Amino acid sequence: MSEVEGKNLVCDVCGRTVFLKYVKTEEYDGGFTKIRRYEDKPAGWNSMLLWRYRTLCPSCAERIGAAIDAVISEIKGGGE
Repeated sequence: MSEVEGKNLVCDVCGRTVFLKYVKTEEYDGGFTKIRRYEDKPAGWNSMLLWRYRTLCPSCAERIGAAIDAVISEIKGGGE
């Protein structure tokens, strides 16, 4: 049985996941501070501040961005 060390990146809206493989651990301050590094996020995955930071897959990020743009357009045009 083989194992691959890493972490799952999960969309906070739809639950879609992508696995990021562990790459290495970087040490700073003479080994006191250690930072685990993983593969880069796939294109389109990002974090957005929506009351708190949320991890979003490309599809959800696009849908939320479009909804925010629509609300802003309505606010700008609806107040006249």
